Amino acid sequence: MPAAEESDLMTENPQIRPDVNSGLFWVKGELAQSLERVRGQIEAYLEEPSDQQPLERSVVELHQLASIANVIQCYSAVLLADEMKAVLQDLMQGRVESPDAAFAALVGATLQLSDYVELLARGEADHALVFAPQINELRVSRGQALIGNAGLFVRYLKQRRPQIQPSESSHRRPGVAQALARKHQAAFEGALLKYVRGQDPLNALKLLGKAGEQLASVAMSSELYQLWWVFAASVEAVLHQPQIDRPDVKKLYGKVGQILKAMAAQGEKAVAGAALEVAYFLLYVVARAP
Repeated sequence: MPAAEESDLMTENPQIRPDVNSGLFWVKGELAQSLERVRGQIEAYLEEPSDQQPLERSVVELHQLASIANVIQCYSAVLLADEMKAVLQDLMQGRVESPDAAFAALVGATLQLSDYVELLARGEADHALVFAPQINELRVSRGQALIGNAGLFVRYLKQRRPQIQPSESSHRRPGVAQALARKHQAAFEGALLKYVRGQDPLNALKLLGKAGEQLASVAMSSELYQLWWVFAASVEAVLHQPQIDRPDVKKLYGKVGQILKAMAAQGEKAVAGAALEVAYFLLYVVARAP
């Protein structure tokens, strides 16, 4: 079995509550019929493997299903549908070593998704990691690495793209965040090194958290504000919950240090994309804190 793409920071399933149920009322039947068609097309292909049109139609069905799921903010279904499309495309290109396992995983995924649509229609909230087993089964069937809960949670947030806008402040002016990053860089790197090496880690963490709070107070872009705001929150979580202090967290903090260095040299815009992804991984740390 392929090695895990990302290790899990914790095990519980984070629950996100976008407004799925109100929109689902209008499209529930369409989603169910689409999944039935996908299963029927897979069965048709298995009866006549020389004709790939059923698989092509299945890809189209799943693309439309993902579009509908995105509109009603059921992002877990979007992730599953996208993985199913990837399996079908690999099957059509002859890149799957065990087609039987891939088709079994596809049919199983359609059934799981049908059941999930029923749960959502009865008021259940969307869960970021609900399809983790099915997604990994699909990935394994086409020879891809497993994806850990943290990585899947980040993919979910990338679909949802929650925005935390910085509040208005006279401190948020062009160039201020970059200047503060330059001011903090040496002390931040020193504290980070002490934390990683276990040298007075509590004081090192406090210094890192304080730097995060100050940078959040001057950040102008949403991406950098989210990074520093979540980073400071994650430091507080680690200080109060020692079991969260794991190698995964230290690795993330190292990435934060790299972003700070690049921000000091190039400004906020240059690191916005990287900052948002790291912020999402850190949010997983905070979400898992008891």
